Amino acid sequence: MTVVAKYMKKSEIILTTIHFPLDFLMLVLAGLAAYFLRFSSFFTSIKPVLFDLKFEKYLPLMLAVAASWMVLFIFSGLYKVNPNRRLVNDLSRVVFACSTGIAAVTIYIFFQRELFDSRFIVLMGWILAIVFVSAGRVIMRLVKNLLHRAGIGVRFVAIIGEGHVTYILRETILQRKGFGYALAAQFVKFDETARAEILKLIKQKKIDEILLTDPKAYQQETLALIDFCDENHLTFKYSADLFSTYMSNMSVVAMAGIPVVEMQKTRLQ
Repeated sequence: MTVVAKYMKKSEIILTTIHFPLDFLMLVLAGLAAYFLRFSSFFTSIKPVLFDLKFEKYLPLMLAVAASWMVLFIFSGLYKVNPNRRLVNDLSRVVFACSTGIAAVTIYIFFQRELFDSRFIVLMGWILAIVFVSAGRVIMRLVKNLLHRAGIGVRFVAIIGEGHVTYILRETILQRKGFGYALAAQFVKFDETARAEILKLIKQKKIDEILLTDPKAYQQETLALIDFCDENHLTFKYSADLFSTYMSNMSVVAMAGIPVVEMQKTRLQ
């Protein structure tokens, strides 16, 4: 098992993996739709087809373009496993990747004009690619939400801290079933009692993350909690800017509208 896989649920990896063939399928459907729209009676009545582009010639070219766009999707970060990533971030990456792809296609057509000269198919393919791939992402997000409501793929989190921020996060986790989190336990401080209870949860496989929400936590206590999470393969998150200089590899996610910092286990994530 790789270092990354240790800290992620199988459901997260599976859902992310499904995105890859789904995106490719949506790109293919967008290419097919653009082609058949151009040769439809509605658009041919507006502007007759003045070029010869047989479907047998178009299909392999379109598949090659779709495959090259998938490479752009990869480099755009659309397949990073991140359970906290917002849908709007995914959609913006889709627009960016498709726009980069259409720019590359346009440059190719400019130098190889004899192979392809339908600006309508190029433009419509770009628009439909954004629409279709985005629709696929929305559908997958709805499926993920339904799975979370059914208790499938949720991440069990133990909250350590007290106060207003702790209350908001706790109530959000308890009330929003589709949020993707389940409250495993809550402690005021990370003491011996909390350590023992968390170890029990680890044995029962009912905890995935520890969220520190105490802005007054002592440095020694926090560092001990970080070491504890590393030793027991738990994700450590915190909602206060405690030791940003200590943690050089971290990312910020939003939970219930509150910025939460997560320590990344490896840059490969």
